[in-house]
Order: sequence, then structure tokens, then C-alpha cells
Amino acid sequence: MELFQQEREIQHFNTASLIIPDGIEGAVVMDATAKQNLLWDLLSDKSVRIRTPKGARSYSNVDLYVSRTTQLGKQSMNLKGQSRSIQLFKEFKRRISTDSQLLLVCHKDSEHWYASQENDFRNFEVTHWGAIDGKNDWQDFDTVVIAGIPYRDRVWANNTFMAIRGLQSNEWLQNSAKRAFGTIEDIQRGLQLSQITVSILQAINRIRCRRVIDENGNCKSSKVYLLIPHGEEGEEILDGICTEMPLVRLHEWEFTWNDIVTNDNRTNFKEAIIRLMENANSGKYTFSWFQERIFISRRQWSRIMRDIRDEHSLFAKKIMDAGVSYVTNGKGRGAKSYLEKLM
Repeated sequence: MELFQQEREIQHFNTASLIIPDGIEGAVVMDATAKQNLLWDLLSDKSVRIRTPKGARSYSNVDLYVSRTTQLGKQSMNLKGQSRSIQLFKEFKRRISTDSQLLLVCHKDSEHWYASQENDFRNFEVTHWGAIDGKNDWQDFDTVVIAGIPYRDRVWANNTFMAIRGLQSNEWLQNSAKRAFGTIEDIQRGLQLSQITVSILQAINRIRCRRVIDENGNCKSSKVYLLIPHGEEGEEILDGICTEMPLVRLHEWEFTWNDIVTNDNRTNFKEAIIRLMENANSGKYTFSWFQERIFISRRQWSRIMRDIRDEHSLFAKKIMDAGVSYVTNGKGRGAKSYLEKLM
């Protein structure tokens, strides 16, 4: 399937195809979130979903704290990352025990802000959307925070639908009333919400609530802090999560953003630089590149570069482990220095 689109001034040429061969038989897919994943509905008679037996799981030991707020997409969360990471950590300090092992899931381009915040938790890890599905790294953690919604654009939903169901008309693309599929009024919107719900469920079940500990399907006590959008969209996401987590204890979490710029800067610039480099592609990264992202001053940068040149420092070791080296070209006042990632 090939599709040409124009959105505002941007032209898109998209292609999509189903990688599962048409003639394949007997494939078994282990998908714990299959009930919420509309991809299986699109395959219709090509797939058979085995329903989870009722009572197989109980999330009665899990507390789900939900805050309804705004601007949870990638652009807003990245643009206001410094302010929002500070706000969330103030909230954590008030709400979450320092004895907790906490996993925070966010967008990739704001990950460095959360990684750089000082904390007193027994264990604290940050990861991003796209780097969590199926991992067992945090299976002993007792708390997870979902800081941001992993929206996908309409192009993804269109491509997914047409890769499975075939090319659709211009009217289908332009008119939501023409996109009904089964009991779903608009399959484009349905696919987007389905994918968000599945991603959040995957993130929540990276911590210890994923494991059954007794014959009643219970798990160890766990806490989930979830930010969802106001309105119908957020409630549909929450409904899907609660359906897949039977008997979860639902609580209102009174938290909202206050995006006023403050001088309360607790950024650990070394941790921010390390996380930025871990997530970066190969290339050269100058002071100005870091300044745009973490608002570091020239004086602070100079202090950190002195530390990175000390091969015995822990910071220098972490930078090297990320495949990054410190490079200087030239001598004296005209010398140019930067960090270079080769892998």
C-alpha cells in the first residue's frame, strides 16, 4: 500500500505492508494486552484470540492514582520538561516513601530532565516510550509513574489499517463518519487510543505487579501514578486499563501542572548529559547543543568538562560507557571542544 497526503504545508508519502505472510498457518503470538489491541480486530478471521480465564488475575493489591490534566503529549512534555520534572519530584517527595523503588516512564526527549533530579528513593530508574515493552529490568520495583502519553499520529493509524485491510478512499481519509469498523465509529481514533492503552499497560506491568504470587492471581502491593488527559479520551484510556487490571484500587490524585518559570533549578547536569548521550545518535555535540536542551551555563560546562578529562572520575567512566569521548581541536583560545559519540 502506498499513500500520498498533504497536511498544511507538509507533504507525506507513506507506504505500509503487513510483514506476516498471507499463507502462514499456526503462528502463536503471546500478547498479554490482546483484548485492548485493535490490531487483532483488523485481522478478523485470520486470528483467534484466546480469552483470559475470569479470575486468573487480581490487582487488588495495586493502588492506581489518577490525575486528569492537559498537555501530556511529546511536544508539551519536552518543551516544559525542566519545570515539570521539578514539579513531579516535589509531589513524589510528599507522596512516595523514600524506601520505594520507583520507575518513571516518559518521552525520550524529556528523559534527561527526570534522570537529573536529585532523589532519596531506595532505587530510582527512568526509561522512555519505545524502550520498555517486554523488559524485566524493573520486576522488583514497587512504584511506577507514567509521565506523559505516547500519542501516535494519524498517519500511523491510517497506515496500520490499510496494511491489513487494503487501500482506502480519499473520503475515508478525510471524513471520520466514513471510518466505521465493526462497532467502532472511527477506527483511526480507535487505533490511536488502543495503542496508548496498550503502551501504558505494558509500562505499568514492568514492575512487580506483573507477577502472580498465589493461587488467587494476586500480586505484591504496588503503586501506580498515572496522568491522563481530561475528557472522553482520558476516560476511555482509563477504562481499558481498569478492564485489564481487575480489582485495581482506583484513587483520585489531585495534581496539576504549574508551568510558571522559577529559579528552583535542581538539575544534576552530569546525569542529564549522560542520559542525553545514551539516547543520542552518532555525531558531534557542542556546548551550544547542550545549552539548548538543559540550559547549562558556560561556567558549569567548563567545570563538568574538567571532570570528564579526569579518566579516573565516575562521570568520565559513565560517558565512556555510553560510547562518548571528549575531543579538542586546536590550541589556546581558538581551540574547539565537543563530545563525540561513535556508536
